[in-house]
Amino acid sequence: MEGCAVLRIKFKNNTQHAHTYRWVFGDGSPDSYEAEPVHYFKFAGQWDVTLIATGSGGTTTETKQYMINVFPKPVADFYTNKKFMNLPNAVFAMQNVSSNAVKFNWVVTDSLNNEISGSTLRDPSFLIDAVGRYTVQLVAFNSYGCSDTALKTNYLSTFQEGFVYTPTAFSPNKNGRNDGFKPSTYNVKDNNYVFRVFNRWGQKVFESTDQNEEWDGTHNGIQCEQDVYVWSVNGEYTNNDLFAFRGTVTLQR
Repeated sequence: MEGCAVLRIKFKNNTQHAHTYRWVFGDGSPDSYEAEPVHYFKFAGQWDVTLIATGSGGTTTETKQYMINVFPKPVADFYTNKKFMNLPNAVFAMQNVSSNAVKFNWVVTDSLNNEISGSTLRDPSFLIDAVGRYTVQLVAFNSYGCSDTALKTNYLSTFQEGFVYTPTAFSPNKNGRNDGFKPSTYNVKDNNYVFRVFNRWGQKVFESTDQNEEWDGTHNGIQCEQDVYVWSVNGEYTNNDLFAFRGTVTLQR
C-alpha cells in the first residue's frame, strides 16, 4: 500500500479464532487494539506493520515488512513584495518559496470567488485591472504527484489613484521580507509629507519626510522592543486635498 502523507489506511483483519488484537504500525504512533483499525501515516517512509492476535489457543504474531510506503508531501508557500498596488498597470510579481515541488498551479480569485487569472509558472506575475481585494491559491506538486496548497485570502489589493495605506505589522528580522514599515502612497505630493512613529509612552522614535523611507524598527541605532507603536502620516494628494491619518502597528521579532 502506498500514497502521499497523510496516508489513511483501513486495515482488514482475516485472523480466525482470536478475541483480542494489537496492531503495531511501525511509525512510532500508539498501537491500536481494534479489530480493524483506521490509521493515518503522517510521515514519509516505508513502515512495517505487525498484528498480534490472541485467542483460546494462544498468541500469533504476523509482521509484514515494508507494507506501507508513504511518499513525502511538498510544502507550498509564496509571497510578493508588493501586496498593495494602484491602477492602472497593477502587476503583482509572485515569489514562489515552495519546497520539494516540481509543478505548480496558481489561481487568483476576486471577492466573489470568480477566477480572474492563473498560471503554471514557478514565479508568475498577475496583471489586475479592477479595484478590489484578491485571493491567491498555489497548489504545489512533487515528483510523486503529492500536493500541498497555500491559500492566502484577500492577499492582493488594488486601489484607485490618490490613497495612503499603512500595514498593521512588520518584522525587521533582515530576511528580506516585511523588514521595514512605511505607508504605501499613490498620487501624494512630496511636499508637506510627514511620517512619524511613537512608542506607547508618546516618545517619537522615527520621523521622515521622504515617502520612500521606511522605519527599520530602531531608535538612535538601537533595536526597539516588540510592541505596538502609534504612527501618524500627514500630507497632500496631487488634487490638493489634505490628509491626516493615525493608527497602530505591531513590531514583531
